[in-house]
Amino acid sequence: MSGTRSGRLPAGLELHPWYGLLTLTYVVGIYWLSSRPDLDPRQSDLWIQLAANLLHVPLYGGLTFCLLQAISGGRAGEEPSRDLSALALLATASYAALDEWHQSFVPGRSASVGDLFLDFVGIAGMLLVVRLSARNGRIGPGST
Repeated sequence: MSGTRSGRLPAGLELHPWYGLLTLTYVVGIYWLSSRPDLDPRQSDLWIQLAANLLHVPLYGGLTFCLLQAISGGRAGEEPSRDLSALALLATASYAALDEWHQSFVPGRSASVGDLFLDFVGIAGMLLVVRLSARNGRIGPGST
């Protein structure tokens, strides 16, 4: 079949061991946080609950950055290929969905579409920041 993409690795795929280890550590940290039984929500202030929910955005943004660096060989200053961006999006969004599903089995926790939406906001936001920063030369070696 000509023109098919099956069997082809994403353009620019190069694993960086340290970012790979950091990404794995980050995933374990998220799993640990989501495995903790929820405290009684009636005892939590509304602002504390809101802040805890909004933390999904930077948490998954950070995971996206680490994963993108792990699969791009740590080339922060270069604009990632569309294939690498798509791979990072797919992998991180899949982990976010699996994490929400995992929480449905933790006492006092539940899966939340709202949390998953905030995860996606963090993922997409980080991909946009990385792409725009690389285009403007704001990240990477020699940038100030």
